[in-house]
Amino acid sequence: MVVSRLCGVSVALLLGSLIVCGVGVAQEPAENIGLHRPYRCSVPLLVGWTGLVDGNREADTAPECFATANIDKFPKHITIDLGATCTINRVVVYNSANGNTRKVSLECSVDAQKYQHLRQGFIFPDRTAMALSHEFKPRQARYVRLTLYDTWGNGLGGDNCMFLREVEVYGRRPHAGVAQPPNPLNAFKGQAMTVAYPSLKILRRYCLNNKDAPLRIWLLGDSFAVADEEAAHWTALLTARIEERYEKTPEVEFGGCSAFTLTDCQLFLRQQEDNEPDLVILTLGCDAAVSQLQVPAFRAAAGDIIKLLAEKTNAVVVILTPPPVAHNKSLKLYEVAADVDSAAYAWQLELLAQTQKLPVVRSGAVLGNSSYDLEDVYADNMHLSDRGHETLAIALDRLLAGE
Repeated sequence: MVVSRLCGVSVALLLGSLIVCGVGVAQEPAENIGLHRPYRCSVPLLVGWTGLVDGNREADTAPECFATANIDKFPKHITIDLGATCTINRVVVYNSANGNTRKVSLECSVDAQKYQHLRQGFIFPDRTAMALSHEFKPRQARYVRLTLYDTWGNGLGGDNCMFLREVEVYGRRPHAGVAQPPNPLNAFKGQAMTVAYPSLKILRRYCLNNKDAPLRIWLLGDSFAVADEEAAHWTALLTARIEERYEKTPEVEFGGCSAFTLTDCQLFLRQQEDNEPDLVILTLGCDAAVSQLQVPAFRAAAGDIIKLLAEKTNAVVVILTPPPVAHNKSLKLYEVAADVDSAAYAWQLELLAQTQKLPVVRSGAVLGNSSYDLEDVYADNMHLSDRGHETLAIALDRLLAGE
């Protein structure tokens, strides 16, 4: 069955038009394996418009609808990470009635480096909530990419805001234990490492660059925020860099623990009742990935923690996403890491940050865009090396400094 909709046009006419366009009509596979998966866009998103793979096909408003920022840069690319090499045979793209989105192409890849075409140059009618349902012979892919070539113009938000209601990828996930790509960092190459907001400018002016002002920092989160006393760690390395750059010793409070919850955050806040922070760095998702917590449950829990920090402090909150889990046979803990994937949790954390306009450091992009090989930045498949921690500390330091 072709899932499609065109306002004011009969279903029969629409089906005929889709067949003329070369869109296959076939029985729908059992599972939408793109649901709630992370995606990356080559340009920033319109704030709050993030619902590309949230399961809502109907909404033309935020946050259920997706939109890019009004940036005159084409083509624009959106890449969905399925989390493992899957067998796919159908992609459905739901256009928005908000306008602008015109010619699109579909591609897929196993390694995020070499892409093969699935559907080239399909043109959506302007301001039409229509669905392109494209079926093809089953093939292996981990990444599905949409390329947006141009705009109709005069749409909501400006000529270059590209809107989509939803994207679905149908197929089958591999059985447990199937080998993962040896270098998950490839998918992050070229992605911006950080996302900044004006709140950082205020922090720099009145706190960081003011030698007479105290600097109070909270480092919160799950086990990725807990330092190993026998090894370098991003928390200690960042503190040292801040002290050197701003020539003052920050007052640092550590609040990391395994599976950091809202209750843990509440307890920490009570303990720090008279110690108002200037800066909070929060990282979550590492332990959720290991325990394979349901992604919606993680998003809700992380959202509650971020909301609590916003209500109880006046600090600038910076989000540090969890690093990708390596799946490299040359590193230790290969079998332990086989079914662990932190990408979906990192993305949900970033979506929450984007909604609240919180600065972000994308660990995957930081590590993927470094000059080091995967074996240099990972101690084993589950943990970063000293160099990996140093690379993240440098990225955090440079974000705070506005570099």
